[in-house]
Amino acid sequence: CTEKIDHFAHKAKLSPLLKEHDKELHEQCKDELFNLMNTVYPDGNWAKERQIAENKEKGYKNIIPDISGWANGIPVAIEVQKSAYTINKIYNKTLEYRKRKICVLWIVPLSDELGSDLFRPRLFEKYLHSMYYGRIYYYITKNNKMIIPFN
Repeated sequence: CTEKIDHFAHKAKLSPLLKEHDKELHEQCKDELFNLMNTVYPDGNWAKERQIAENKEKGYKNIIPDISGWANGIPVAIEVQKSAYTINKIYNKTLEYRKRKICVLWIVPLSDELGSDLFRPRLFEKYLHSMYYGRIYYYITKNNKMIIPFN
């Protein structure tokens, strides 16, 4: 079921997602990624929260990526996902990017490192993990780490 809400009968360590009061960390993540993309791809015309308008004739809905621009001529959108989206929301938003031939990178910012202990990923993390062929991309600011692909 794609509309399930995360639940588990036993206590299990979850990944340390940002909380509602962690808006500053969410903005810091977007700012660092925006600056990184501008540095690596200076001709990419990068923007934060640029609206990509709907086109009813083509069946496109309105979307607003956290960061968008071009990397070597390829349109790219970056979604910094701090809350637990349903799989349907991620799928539908990804589908909107796909219709427009925009590559999308979903990044999950964490408030703390994952550590070496086992943890139970949330449903949307499992979905992103499968979407990226066995990887998920976490953003962690501790210990000078920024984006970590996690297998």
